Amino acid sequence: MREQDSIVLSADAFGKFFSECRTHYIRLANSYVRDMDVAKDLVTDSFLYIWEHRDTLTWGENMKSYLYRCVRDRCFMYLREQQALYKIKDDISKTAYWKMETSLNALQNDDLTRKLFQSEIYEIFQEEFAKMPELTRLIYQASRLEDMTHQQIADKYHLSTRKVAFEMQKAYTLLRLGLKDYLMIIVILSACLRK
Repeated sequence: MREQDSIVLSADAFGKFFSECRTHYIRLANSYVRDMDVAKDLVTDSFLYIWEHRDTLTWGENMKSYLYRCVRDRCFMYLREQQALYKIKDDISKTAYWKMETSLNALQNDDLTRKLFQSEIYEIFQEEFAKMPELTRLIYQASRLEDMTHQQIADKYHLSTRKVAFEMQKAYTLLRLGLKDYLMIIVILSACLRK
């Protein structure tokens, strides 16, 4: 580390820098992550990192520029993690939906299974459907009964497609929980009857 690149940073100077700049960097982080609490955490983490590494960092004369890069990098890492989580949740949701759809199709297409479980499962489905929050119920009904796309539903209810997808996932989760005792039986019976 070159002598001119290091800056001796006292606790008072750092506190003053923190007080003067914090709000600006929170707004900056929020413009990336669109969540004020997350933005505050990312900026606090950035300041904390700088304070903890103040003796080894080389930022020349421009601490604000260094902090900007630090906040930007943390926002980037946060968004990458969120992107990965959304993909995982989407994959899980698709798998759960596929299992439910397969089970329901097996139930619908198999006479013996239909005779054994149809009325009971239909009642449970109706109960779970009735318990859903109104918006979730309306969105599920529009998708499943009216064959509307997520975009059409979003337009109809003045929502984002992301909100529609979230509500559909919530509906699948609620139905899956209500029918959990029957789904495995349906799958096993369907497999046995196909042999």
